[in-house]
Amino acid sequence: MTNSFEPGRTIQLPNILLYNSVKEMVEEGHTVTFRVKGYSMTPFLINERDSVEVGPFQTLSKGDIVLGKTADNHIVLHRIISVNNGFVTLMGDGNLKGTENILTRDIAGIVKSALRDGEKVDLNSSKWLLLSTVWSFLLPVRRILLFFYRKIF
Repeated sequence: MTNSFEPGRTIQLPNILLYNSVKEMVEEGHTVTFRVKGYSMTPFLINERDSVEVGPFQTLSKGDIVLGKTADNHIVLHRIISVNNGFVTLMGDGNLKGTENILTRDIAGIVKSALRDGEKVDLNSSKWLLLSTVWSFLLPVRRILLFFYRKIF
């Protein structure tokens, strides 16, 4: 299948179609870039502002951000909080509670980088890793932090 798109052209797809397309392209060894929609990854990935580049993975680790599909076909772009025997537990950075448990085979790809205001953000930089690690420990007080974040931004 050959696709040709005009530079700067935006195409909106239903989540399941996006997931299926990304999974197929990643399995062929490609990376796919798309704009983030939703607030579940706030403050690290911002709705309609940031884009992510999703690509193939060899291994999955705690802290990785992945595009996955739950058993009830809900599509999520969330951070891994644990990996255990073919099962992956995910939670959005902007979520206060609730996790998704999915099978490794239901992960379309791993986020390789983010694009913010046209600039590539290295998700493996020491700054990004430190901030995301600290954020995970702040789960008990996220409600307060997110309240102030939303008031400021």
